[in-house]
Amino acid sequence: MAINFAGTNVYYVPQTKCACTTLRSVVYLHKTGKLPIDENKVHEEIDAIGVNVDNKNITKDDLVFGIVRDPIDRFLSFYNDKVAGQHKQQWLLDVLDRDFGLTGNHTIDCGKALDHAIDTFVGRSREKVDPHWAFQISKAHIYRNLRAILIPIEKMSIVLPDLLEQPVPNFTNLLKAVGQANKSSKALTRKEISGTELESRIAETYRLDHELYSAVCRHMNIHDKPTPFTKA
Repeated sequence: MAINFAGTNVYYVPQTKCACTTLRSVVYLHKTGKLPIDENKVHEEIDAIGVNVDNKNITKDDLVFGIVRDPIDRFLSFYNDKVAGQHKQQWLLDVLDRDFGLTGNHTIDCGKALDHAIDTFVGRSREKVDPHWAFQISKAHIYRNLRAILIPIEKMSIVLPDLLEQPVPNFTNLLKAVGQANKSSKALTRKEISGTELESRIAETYRLDHELYSAVCRHMNIHDKPTPFTKA
């Protein structure tokens, strides 16, 4: 499913922990004229306002985009939000403590979260793969089929206003309004794990995601404007 900016031919393909909450909130604000009551529930609120669209209903004349992110930063974002942050998922904390024993040390516990993610990938866990740590590359076929324009998360605030200037003329103001509301603290930063075994393990686990992210970044550095994604 993609998400439509109401009244336009612009569609966003969501990917967890890649500005997904921010962009859903922008779509919500664009459609309703107000910010979501609870940013943690914006995913459910989006379902209620009729902007989800089956991919098969999107045509080659529509503008489709997605966001990609460095996989290490993305995994840390998941940990900081769902394990150590204000949006803790109790079921996940219970599973991590049951299977690995949480310690209260963020570097160690982030490693345990990675262990659990890997266990779900290879079928060693009773739990299903949580979409927050699923591979970005798993959506490559969707990006390719829809000829989606992929944008590194770091360049989102620069590229998207230009890309959407015509179909969504107030996009810049919408993004600013949402950005001021969506701010959170970090229990564990990239700097803290730089050069550690944990950083290497995340990088190896998400190696294909890094290749996708790096390819998009290289393209953005070479070309002035983003172009549709056409390769797996």
